[in-house]
Amino acid sequence: MSSTLINSSDSKLAELTGLEMAKRVVRKVWASDSPVHAVLFHGASGTGKTSISNILAQAWMCREPGESGACGKCRSCEAFERENSIDFFRIVPEGASNWIRVSAIRRASIVDPPMSVQEFLRTLPIVGARKVILIENADRIYHDAFNSLLKMLEEPPAYGRFVLTTSQLSLVPTTIRSRCICVQTDFMGDELGEGASLWDRFCIAAPGEVADIRAQEPTYRRLIEFTEALPNLPLGAELRAAEELRSIAEEYAAKTDQPMRFSQAKVLEGFARSLQLMDAAPESVIATLEAHRRIIGNANAGIVFDALLLEIAVGLGRSS
Repeated sequence: MSSTLINSSDSKLAELTGLEMAKRVVRKVWASDSPVHAVLFHGASGTGKTSISNILAQAWMCREPGESGACGKCRSCEAFERENSIDFFRIVPEGASNWIRVSAIRRASIVDPPMSVQEFLRTLPIVGARKVILIENADRIYHDAFNSLLKMLEEPPAYGRFVLTTSQLSLVPTTIRSRCICVQTDFMGDELGEGASLWDRFCIAAPGEVADIRAQEPTYRRLIEFTEALPNLPLGAELRAAEELRSIAEEYAAKTDQPMRFSQAKVLEGFARSLQLMDAAPESVIATLEAHRRIIGNANAGIVFDALLLEIAVGLGRSS
């Protein structure tokens, strides 16, 4: 199979900036003779975990794979591109608690939803060569669900494959990690020199967000300018700064037609990444990630943003 096919896995990998180590591993894993049945991608938010997970999933399900991975033309690939593949099962944290409950892994009672990983794997693939389960934010799997998942990772059916992602590898139990190939997606390249701007570093540090950054460049530039101005935040200006950050989220929502809570979470992800690149105090980054978790958990956005900027101001020594 030619590597020049427009929709081949190789061509999709080429669109991701950096991630050279992860790309090499994925190319080996999708080979038909690979014994690997589970991969755990870990790295900071925006480093391409979901993008590369989808590429691997499609390659695993492809009916006519080659050295370039998925062919992009078979029935399985076409279904995956339309986002209606019957052989692909995606699990994400849900509800106000933002957890993946045991009912997503196996039916724990008769009132649980019928579809779970256990039920999904009971039958053979229908269109694809294999069935693939993608579990995003695997660190949010509740402890009893981890135990159920462990059993499935130990003895999956021959046609079953797992892809997990996490931005907090330390929160994924060692027993789960030991049954997966763990692949880091943090950008490790050195294409930019020491004098590169925060904007340039922000763009290249998140391969999985490149398309969104390009499409919404004015909004993201506004976020970067906001972050750069924080060290000079005047005393007493914390709540105005929180209002500005919320305004950036409102701008993102208006331009993308995304729900406000999604947009607020998206902006907080970018804010956390820009703080990391600016070598801000770790406490500021942690506070931002906690604010992100609370927003996803349906907390009051006004309170969350105000508390976040007040906490960051303390870290900057601008408030008492």
